[in-house]
Parts: sequence; structure tokens; C-alpha cells
Amino acid sequence: MFNLLSNQIHLVEHLNALNEQELAQAKDNLEQLVSLLSVPAAKLLMNRKATGNMLAQHCELAENVSSISEILLSKDALINQINQLCLTEAVVVRDTFENCLEVITSQVTITSQVTTASHQAIPAQEATAQISNRKPLTEQATAEVTVIKPLNKNNVSPIRLGEIKQRLAQAVETDNHQKQAVKAKLNGLLKPQSDSISTPLPKQA
Repeated sequence: MFNLLSNQIHLVEHLNALNEQELAQAKDNLEQLVSLLSVPAAKLLMNRKATGNMLAQHCELAENVSSISEILLSKDALINQINQLCLTEAVVVRDTFENCLEVITSQVTITSQVTTASHQAIPAQEATAQISNRKPLTEQATAEVTVIKPLNKNNVSPIRLGEIKQRLAQAVETDNHQKQAVKAKLNGLLKPQSDSISTPLPKQA
């Protein structure tokens, strides 16, 4: 039995095969055995010398109990098996129990973390799906711009037309001024001639 109780891999496999309630009971039993075997070695030897057992045993169990699962689920069965060992073997089994408890606790922690992460991943996946279903911002902006009516191309024409009319008016006015100036100049040239024509010639002697 020492070989079975000191085989950490074998014990962990049996612990993992238990259901949740049985695992809790087995862990409690192992923790109690570790606590009982953690007293000074001199006390364990004194107990054996006084009572014949290192650990107090309240009932006698059949020695043919060989199922590890049954032993793990019974504190009395564990104590019975430990009492059949020498002190050195009992210490080795105690250390094995401690290692098994650490492994099982680590496995439970990792499982809990994975479960939590999987639950958190579902909203993240839903958010990702919602984002992927949305149109890109550029497409939305393009759609909004498409809805807006395009600017009237003729909106610039009145401004240009006004400038053109103003320039034409200025050109016409300048042309009129030039014409008036030319007329005035011509009139100025013609006036002396007309005066000279209308003046009577002096009489000949």
C-alpha cells in the first residue's frame, strides 16, 4: 500500500476521477492526514510506543481494502493505512499528499480561470460581430454625402455674369467717353475753320 499512497501521479489520477462532492471529501481527508503527520516525529514515535499506532485510530478496518478511491474517501481508512507504515514511509506519504493537494488546487484554479475567460469571450465575440456588421466609417460618410444634394453648378454663374456685365458696362462707358472726347476735339478743330469762312474778306483798294 505504501507504493500506492506514495505515487503522486497515481493519486492525482484517482482524485481527478472523483465527482465534485467526492473530491471535496477526499481533499478534506488528505488535509487532515497531513496535519496529523506534521507533528514532531518524536510525538509520532511516542504514540506508537504507547498505543501501537502513530495516529489515533477509532475503528478497526479490514486490511484487504485495496481500492484507492475508497481509501481516499475515508479518513479512518487512511489512518489505518498510515499506521501500518514506518515513520519514514509515513513522512513520504505525507509529502505526497501535500503535493497532490497543490496539484488539485492548481487544476481547479486553472479550470475556473478558463471558464471565466470563456464566459468573457462570448460578449467580446458578440461585440466583434456587431462591429464587423457595421459599415466602415468611410462608407457611412460616403452614404451621408450621397444623400446630400449636390451643389448647383449654376450657383457660380451669376457671380461671374455680374463681373462680366460690370466690365462690359465699364468698357462701354469708357468707349462713350472716348467718343465724346474725339467729337470735342473734332469740333475744336472745325470751329476755327468755320469762323474763318464766315469772316468777310477785306475790300480791295
